[in-house]
Amino acid sequence: MESRIESDITVCKALWDRFSPKQTLSDVWEYRFPFYEAFGFPLHFVVVSDEGEDTGLLPLWHQTERKKYCWFGDLDDECDWQEDAQFWGDPKALLTAAPSPLRLGCLTPEAAASIEGAREMEPKCVLSLAGFASSEDYLMSIPKKLRSNLRGDRNRMQAQGMTIIEDRFEDFKTLVALNTAAFEDSPFHEQRLVSVCETIVAVGRGSAPYRSRMLTAEVGGKIAAVDCMFLFGSTCYDMLCGSDTGSFSGVGNAMQLQDIDDAIRQGMTVVDFAEADYDAPKLKLYPARKQYVYERA
Repeated sequence: MESRIESDITVCKALWDRFSPKQTLSDVWEYRFPFYEAFGFPLHFVVVSDEGEDTGLLPLWHQTERKKYCWFGDLDDECDWQEDAQFWGDPKALLTAAPSPLRLGCLTPEAAASIEGAREMEPKCVLSLAGFASSEDYLMSIPKKLRSNLRGDRNRMQAQGMTIIEDRFEDFKTLVALNTAAFEDSPFHEQRLVSVCETIVAVGRGSAPYRSRMLTAEVGGKIAAVDCMFLFGSTCYDMLCGSDTGSFSGVGNAMQLQDIDDAIRQGMTVVDFAEADYDAPKLKLYPARKQYVYERA
């Protein structure tokens, strides 16, 4: 078994096209490339070969600000932008050829089981829409108290005359403003990440394999919330949101129900609500899926 490192973007793109299973949003080049455009960390694609034939790829880059190697497009921050991570080839051979220090986050349970040393990290929330005709069916699947709380939030917003505007993409700037106002640790305090997400949204409006989707909630002509999703395959990736909960109590929960209804209308069978902190409220609302991280100094 032999290995080499590729760092030329054109060569790396060709390797990606060959080895990516293209099963999840993070497998899509058009989703990852905007991170490279904005951050420009050196590529470090590990290629293993056998008798001259390439047999595996570990797509890394060198996160020079954190001084470690991680998934191409990952920033080693609190958000873990590249989920559903798997090994594209023999895990042992790929890790043997990989540099250090190394962090591979968001490994699937299957990927983690194929190596030694992976530990559990924050889970992600994934809701199957099987058997659901609307968000009402989802509400009937959760405990009575939670159901009552969510319905109450939705009914309160509807009583205020909340209207939903579809795909008004210029509202992304409002999403960013609402998110940064609400969270001190918002990723959008980093202007490069704003640029990344603007590009991902824009590309998803064109010929990308995924489709961008945006829902804006207005009350009395004022924007109360903006949610941005990405549709790929049969999964709705509900990733970016901003809401004015100070002025509109419960709008966040009301929007999540809107997102579920919209995903059903769009023919999706799963809503992926992304990674959640252990104390995140959405862990009470949606099934958790385990994720793992592999690290070495």
